[in-house]
Amino acid sequence: MDNILVTVDGKRISHQSTELDKSKINEFLEIVKQAYKKKPSQKDLDELRKWINNYPELWKVVFDTAHVIEENFIKNMVGDKASIIAMRKNAEEIRSEMNYSNASIMEKMLIDNLVISWFGVQYCNYQLIARMKCEEKIVILEFWERRLSMSQRRYLHACETLEKVRHLMSRKPAVQVNIAAQGGQQVNVAGDVVKK
Repeated sequence: MDNILVTVDGKRISHQSTELDKSKINEFLEIVKQAYKKKPSQKDLDELRKWINNYPELWKVVFDTAHVIEENFIKNMVGDKASIIAMRKNAEEIRSEMNYSNASIMEKMLIDNLVISWFGVQYCNYQLIARMKCEEKIVILEFWERRLSMSQRRYLHACETLEKVRHLMSRKPAVQVNIAAQGGQQVNVAGDVVKK
């Protein structure tokens, strides 16, 4: 994990927890900094654990796996800061268009996977096109073509899975009501639940 960059963004804390004021946020960031040292003390780790237990939403700030993967993907894909800003905004827009903020936890995980997969497709496309211009050896072009095909399959699978989950979650449960009429006859009434 030495080559994985982990960033703790204080701005994300204010989005995750509205209960913390600026001094508390700074205190938390200092605890996280101590916990990320090469050899953190047990006291620092216990303090971090206490904070996360008291404010469960803060784990995302400390190490949100999808966010860390996405950030590292972006930073390894492009070097200049302007492109990094644009790609972060692009990921934010994709999530917004997919109604990320109102999605269930399962949908959020699938959307995160979809965004990372989409970056993978774009990266492979970029690498293949860049190498085609340089008249690279056919073996290298074939390698990037295979990587692109795998990335496209992964992306399409992520899209299909998200669509299936959303379809399954949108189904309305059928309700059946059994009513006993006079004389012992039973009437079954079935239909969909309708919210008004």
